[in-house]
Amino acid sequence: MARSPRRDFLRTVGGLGAFAVSAEMLWRAPRAFSQQADPILAGRPLVRYPEKTDLILMTSRPPQLETPMTYFDRAITPNEAFFVRYHTFPVPTGVDLGTWRLRVTGLVERPLELSFEDLKTRFPKAAVTAVTQCAGNSRGRFSPRVLGGEWGDGAMGNAEWVGARLRDLLAAAGVRQGAVQATFEGLDKPAFPSVPHFVKSLDLRRIVEDPDVIVAYQMNGRELPMLNGFPARLVVPGWYGDRGRRPRVREVLDEAGLPDSRHAVRLRRARHGAEEHRADPPHDGPLLHRLASERRARRRRATRDAQGHRV
Repeated sequence: MARSPRRDFLRTVGGLGAFAVSAEMLWRAPRAFSQQADPILAGRPLVRYPEKTDLILMTSRPPQLETPMTYFDRAITPNEAFFVRYHTFPVPTGVDLGTWRLRVTGLVERPLELSFEDLKTRFPKAAVTAVTQCAGNSRGRFSPRVLGGEWGDGAMGNAEWVGARLRDLLAAAGVRQGAVQATFEGLDKPAFPSVPHFVKSLDLRRIVEDPDVIVAYQMNGRELPMLNGFPARLVVPGWYGDRGRRPRVREVLDEAGLPDSRHAVRLRRARHGAEEHRADPPHDGPLLHRLASERRARRRRATRDAQGHRV
């Protein structure tokens, strides 16, 4: 029942430090470096982490791995080519399904502690095809430059997700009157106490009204890769990928939100006299190949030929 993805994972992720090359890191010459024609990606190596194919390395602590553009010639991004984004280091490298629990706490009548089997069998199965994209995708092309990882255009992926609707989990827990948001927190924890935990939230209104907000335990018909949230992650179509955490539903809150997909959810209530926070979601993102083609078109329009004409 325990899944601890390969000792290679620990050796590979732990040994990549300040860009050190370990024996477990599989270089593929002459593809050892990513697209040389793209100034953002030039010189960045292609690396292979457990359960992944050759991806473009941006950082190793935490892992930030970009999908090569060649994978965006299709609607669905393969699991092994799906980009990887973490905000803290160290990252989880193994999960024991015998002890893993998804917890729902806070302003609920019946706090939940669900096993992986509970998640798969106690709630109706829901499927959604949705794009996951880092909010910083294409940041390397910003002018003027801004703080953050200098991504090219590959911090995105489209997948067919299967899981339990988040609203069904909250219904089972019994959300109490006055709750307005849920917060999410996962298994990834900062290395030092001075570093804040990475916690995200969602309005209950969005969760209740949108049947496509799910806690996914399948990705393209298979279990999730460890680096993409195994054993379960939150999928929120139309929001940037930082909402797609490994949950626990940490707390249902009076004025804050939901946890990461590996651990907990929490519900929050609005303070007396305060205006209820509302955050209307943006419209759903298009399919990946359209996103990629639009980016390429913008880059072409912004490029001038030697005579000063746009090409």
